[in-house]
Amino acid sequence: MIDKSFLLKKIKKITESYIHDEFISISNEELHTLVNLIYKQYEHQPTAQLHEIIHDVVYEWLTT
Repeated sequence: MIDKSFLLKKIKKITESYIHDEFISISNEELHTLVNLIYKQYEHQPTAQLHEIIHDVVYEWLTT
């Protein structure tokens, strides 16, 4: 299993790289939703690169 604290740090860092507005932030609930989505995608695609899955999930969250 992937370390949850690692994922939370990566999600925050990636989100900050996409969002340059200090008034837009991600809630704890949204963070945990994204972590769960990453876990699910990684289970279905175990050979995929983890950083790509994280970026894809965060980008999809930001654009929907």
